[in-house]
Amino acid sequence: MASNYAGSTLSYHPYLNAEQQSTDVIDSLRAARELLNEAARHRHARDNGQLFVTGYSQGGFVALATHRALQAAGVKVTVSAPDSGPYAIATTADTLIKGEVNLGSTLFTVLVVTGYQHSYGNIYRRPGDFYEAAFARGIEDLLPSVVPLDTLFACGKLPSTELFNGIPPAPQFASLTPPGSLPEAPPALTPLFAAGFGSDALVCNAYRLTLPEDAMTNPDGAFPSTTAALLPAANPQSPLRQAFKRNLRNWVPRAPVLLCGGGFDPTVFFFNAWIEQAYWQNRNVPPALDFGAGRGFARRGSERPVCAHQTGLCESES
Repeated sequence: MASNYAGSTLSYHPYLNAEQQSTDVIDSLRAARELLNEAARHRHARDNGQLFVTGYSQGGFVALATHRALQAAGVKVTVSAPDSGPYAIATTADTLIKGEVNLGSTLFTVLVVTGYQHSYGNIYRRPGDFYEAAFARGIEDLLPSVVPLDTLFACGKLPSTELFNGIPPAPQFASLTPPGSLPEAPPALTPLFAAGFGSDALVCNAYRLTLPEDAMTNPDGAFPSTTAALLPAANPQSPLRQAFKRNLRNWVPRAPVLLCGGGFDPTVFFFNAWIEQAYWQNRNVPPALDFGAGRGFARRGSERPVCAHQTGLCESES
């Protein structure tokens, strides 16, 4: 069964909204099971009681959100295998705030912020509060689009890479605009981070300033310093950081999970898989095997995938 997300019928796409997108999948699952039950009456097929959930990238996030929602509803999941999803999305957001700008950030930022604004209503009062004036007009209706991204870039509807202004939002954040070589990140990603800054920026400096200030006062438990509990920020004041906190990293699976990701993935950093697994392990979910992955973006030196059962992890260096 493959779900058709609600974004195909709404005026916006609820991108990385765990509650809405898991509901989309469960609705599709309910419909699929009705068809399967009808087939069983004619002896064409039957439900064997096994349910496997998987997805890639956005779908990886949705797969994990769906596992969480099914478990909460008392529906048994046989196993889930989310692939390269931003499971620790609050931490991912804070790395961007620090300047670790991922590939495709201008596209994903518009999708996330528009979706959260429609869902929660408090990310900004008007688009110009968040977006620079050159992009604010019409931005809420820009994505998703059948227009190729290169065309949107060429027409000036969206900057290709420059998420933040190259001028620091405040003197204390000069070292993050852009960041230099970071101990937790592969050196190969440093040029990628630098490409996220420039004069043709998407996000207003005034709004960006509120994010690192809030992150300093209300830090995430996994970044930049790792705490034992690995909890999201206890009391974020920024509406955007509050929205990220609402999505995943607040449950413990009872069925096996195999988390997968690319060690040097420039779009969804591998730490998403490590943080989610470590969060579960700290709540006494025992792995059947030593997952063997270090903290940060990637465990260096591996030439083969590393997998583990129960709270499993699979890292590819490709």
